[in-house]
Amino acid sequence: MRSALTALLVLCLLLAGIQRAASGDNQPTDTPATTPALPDADPVLEYVWLSTGDGFSDTKLTDLAADWNLRVDAGGYEIITANILMPQFPTDDFDLVWVLLWSSQTARDAGWDHWNAHQAEDWQASVAGVLQSPPTGVYSFSPHWGYTSPAFKLKAGDSFFSQFHFCGWRDGNDASQQAAFQVRYNEWASNGEPSGTYGYLTLEPHSALPSIDLVWLDIFGSDATRQAGAARWQGSELQSVWNTMVSCDSYSFSSTKIRS
Repeated sequence: MRSALTALLVLCLLLAGIQRAASGDNQPTDTPATTPALPDADPVLEYVWLSTGDGFSDTKLTDLAADWNLRVDAGGYEIITANILMPQFPTDDFDLVWVLLWSSQTARDAGWDHWNAHQAEDWQASVAGVLQSPPTGVYSFSPHWGYTSPAFKLKAGDSFFSQFHFCGWRDGNDASQQAAFQVRYNEWASNGEPSGTYGYLTLEPHSALPSIDLVWLDIFGSDATRQAGAARWQGSELQSVWNTMVSCDSYSFSSTKIRS
C-alpha cells in the first residue's frame, strides 16, 4: 500500500518547489490575483500532502483553515471548494492532505503565482511547527463527476468520508468497459437510499501514474451511508463486474470541508 503512495509522491511536484520563496513583497495583500481570460474552464483538483509538527492540534488546524480562507478571499483566488483529509490507514508519507478545487488551470497558475509573491512567506511563519512540507507532494487531476444523490449538498464545516481507488485494467478491459459499467452503476446508485449523501467521480491525472488506468473517488456524507452502501454492494452483480474489470488499491480518509 505504501509503495503505491510513494510512487505517486515521486511523480508529484515537491511542495517546497510550489511554495518557493518569490521575489517582491511577501506580506499578505488585498490585491487579488488576475486570471487571464483563456478558454480552459475545466476545473483542477489539487492535493497537497503535509506532515504535522509538535505544535499540531485539531484546534490549531481549525484556526489555520480560517486564516487560510481569509487569505484566499484577500487574494481573490478562484478556489471553488477545499477539504482536509485525514488518512484512515498507516503511512509515513504524510499526516493530512489539503485539497483545493480550482476553477481552471489558468486560475490555479495565477493563484500560486500570487500566493508565492505575496503570501507564502507569512503563511510559512504561521504554520511553523504545526504543518511541515517534507516529505510531501502536490499533485493534480481533472475531476469528472459520475453520480451524486439528491441529498449530496456538503457545506463548509461538514464531515464526510473519502475513499480513493487506484486501479489497473484486468486483461481485455479498457475505458470502453468502464463507460458501460458507469451507465449501469449510475442506475444502481440512483435506486439506493435517496436520503443518503453519496457521490463519486473519476480523476484524470495530470501526470502519468505507472500501472494506474483508473482513479475512482467515492464520497460518503456519513458513516451510516458508507456502511449501507457497502452492504448493498457486497455480493452484487456489479461488484463482480467491477472485480472482473479492474484490480485496485483503495485508501480511506476522514474528511472535512473547509471552504464552499
